[in-house]
Amino acid sequence: MQNSKKPIVLYIGRLDTVKQPWHIIKAFKKVKECVQDAELWLAGNGIEQIKLEQLTIDLNIENCVSFMGFVKNVDALY
Repeated sequence: MQNSKKPIVLYIGRLDTVKQPWHIIKAFKKVKECVQDAELWLAGNGIEQIKLEQLTIDLNIENCVSFMGFVKNVDALY
């Protein structure tokens, strides 16, 4: 986690099928088309993480997506 002047999209939640976190990754791909320096931070863990990491590779956005794992103090992310 760092102080960043870049635009950041933040997701906090389980990376689980029921939460459908792949939607935010697919939407973020469209954000990158308009805001080239944007970053996506995913705070949370779950059974879908490996699939989601592969999705970022498939969409060619893996360099601007951070999987942060479980974050105890999410207030610091805001």
